[in-house]
Amino acid sequence: MISIIVPVYNAEKYLNRCISSLLNQTYYNLEIILVNDGSTDNSKKICENAAKNDSRIKLINSVNEGVSLARNKGLKEANGDYISFVDSDDYVEPDYVEKMLLTLKSKKVDIVYCSAVVENINGVFIQREYEKNKLIKIQNYNWNSSEAHCVVRGALIPKWVVNGLEFDKKLFVGEDTYFFAQCLKKVKCVYCMKAPLYHYVIYDKSASHGNSIKKLVTEVYAWQKIVDLFNNNDSAKVACAMRCKRMLLENKKNKVFKDLYFKDMAKI
Repeated sequence: MISIIVPVYNAEKYLNRCISSLLNQTYYNLEIILVNDGSTDNSKKICENAAKNDSRIKLINSVNEGVSLARNKGLKEANGDYISFVDSDDYVEPDYVEKMLLTLKSKKVDIVYCSAVVENINGVFIQREYEKNKLIKIQNYNWNSSEAHCVVRGALIPKWVVNGLEFDKKLFVGEDTYFFAQCLKKVKCVYCMKAPLYHYVIYDKSASHGNSIKKLVTEVYAWQKIVDLFNNNDSAKVACAMRCKRMLLENKKNKVFKDLYFKDMAKI
């Protein structure tokens, strides 16, 4: 069985599309865990209606505590042999689960992840993530390569890998990158699929584009944790430095950033 964890917060405009794409998978043996993180719009009702109509859906209602704790609650309730994460404003192709599971087994790897079609809110194509299939041994994992995966979406991860792991609630951006890094630390090899099975939708109020500077800077803290986790691996250090440089350039005129974070960021 595959457990798909979907954190939900005020996603009424996109939620039906997301849920439908999961229910219409060619692979049927699914456990779809919807974690309603204290939504104040119609999301809760949409989740409840979906759960009534399909026994594969498990609904967890909670007060608003953020995406990290929502995903952690989903992990605690997951009974599947494999785990996948899908965001409530995204959607997947009908053969998303089937193709990734077949690839994981045929390639005899620990984790498999697929390319995503990055698109805007109107469905306009922006880019595709990966251009080629590649088997990657973790000892050779390059965080800056074009096939490196740095998020949890679009991945299929065995339950034994995520056991004992949690998303860091102190990280608001990069929390999924750090979680995925912890998964990589426990395995030997992964497989990158060029097949675009996941649709990643960018819109203004998404977590990575609409947060305050105090939350955005946690992306750099997440990468510092990854550098430590991988014992100062060169590619991890470069990736961290690149995020830090971008943060410095994009926020050099922000007074809060200059007062609280500029000196520390400049040292990285």
